[in-house]
Amino acid sequence: MKLVKFKKDTERWLSSYEKSLKVLFPKIAAEWHHTKNSVVGPEHISANSHKIVWWQCKQGHEWEAPVKQRKNGGRNCPICNSIFTTHPDIAAQWHPKLNKGALPYGITYGSDVQAWWICSCGYEWKEEIAKRTGRKDKGCPVCRNKILNQLSSLQSKYPEIAAEWHPTLNGDLTQNDVLPNSKKTVYWMCRNNTQHVWKTSIAYRVNRKTTCIYCAGARTYFENGFASRYPKLMDEWCYEQNNGINPDDPFLKPMKKVWWRCKKNHIWDMSVWYRIRGEGCPYCAKKRVLPEESFAALHSKLFSELHSKLNEGVDPWQLAPKSGKKVIWQCTKDEQHIWEMGINRRTHHGEGCPYCSKTRVLPEESFGNHYPHLAKQWHPTKNKRDSYGYIANSKMVVWWFCEECNHEWEDAIVKRTTIKKQKPCCGK
Repeated sequence: MKLVKFKKDTERWLSSYEKSLKVLFPKIAAEWHHTKNSVVGPEHISANSHKIVWWQCKQGHEWEAPVKQRKNGGRNCPICNSIFTTHPDIAAQWHPKLNKGALPYGITYGSDVQAWWICSCGYEWKEEIAKRTGRKDKGCPVCRNKILNQLSSLQSKYPEIAAEWHPTLNGDLTQNDVLPNSKKTVYWMCRNNTQHVWKTSIAYRVNRKTTCIYCAGARTYFENGFASRYPKLMDEWCYEQNNGINPDDPFLKPMKKVWWRCKKNHIWDMSVWYRIRGEGCPYCAKKRVLPEESFAALHSKLFSELHSKLNEGVDPWQLAPKSGKKVIWQCTKDEQHIWEMGINRRTHHGEGCPYCSKTRVLPEESFGNHYPHLAKQWHPTKNKRDSYGYIANSKMVVWWFCEECNHEWEDAIVKRTTIKKQKPCCGK
């Protein structure tokens, strides 16, 4: 019997050794720190282990990283692979004050961390480290734009729009100093009437191909007023609600909201500017919901299950019954049952409380809460939910992980809670 046991132990050791880091990845194993690790050596640990251990490169730099992460090509020596070592010219632009004490010596060149940079011209900006060290790095945005402006400035690309640049109200900024896609808001002056002055972004003018907003009727800055210019829209002017507002006022603000009434007697508020652009009744266009056709009116029972405190800013009288908007619900049978779900899933698909239907589990009723010792073996990456997402007698097959032997296996939750052996891999 002892011989049989010895043979099995030997086979198990050989199997473990063949899967070890030393056998499968000797180059990585060569950086194993032999004095700071509690495990004897890389021949005693699986290449797929999630255990965090110490490493030491040929230059003597020390760092910690999970074994599996190193096997997958990540977490090499942070100093040898730091931007200070690999990209000294970019590291020279590292902001000394805005990076919360972090230095470029220990951050790798492929990091996705957003860092602050400062150019010799004095400009400060924030950008991902990997983008700065990549082939497509564009450097300082200000210095880059100075070069681009000579070739792609607003004046060069869109001379007709640049011709309406206000000569005095934009300070020292000129048409040659900005790009066509700039979001900067500047002053413009109509080429046909110098009294027409307005303010909007450069990109808006270029992308929308807009002209003078006064000449286009955006601001009713004309002799006869809005009513005379747009008689068809005046058919929908709601005189009762617009008490005191004169539609013939030549200085009626274009973005001022006024009231309108369509042929179907739908009343809504909308700015004159949007009406000029062609916007009509939002109820006829199904962009708004009438109160009597809303979710609250047509589904009073479900309306009573909306959480009274956790839906701030949500008006159920303005939501359509088939709206996909997610809101917070509270079960009428058990106030502890609170969940988030789209309105259409309740009204159209007939879904109810997920806790009552056993598709979700309350934390206090979960496997993780009842069996914390077994929950420690829950695989950290291979399961869709954590151990608090299933009941203790669930038949769901999930992944498990043993920290002692690094073994991974699949098994049903209910089997783990009923068998005597807590660790079938180790025989314990």
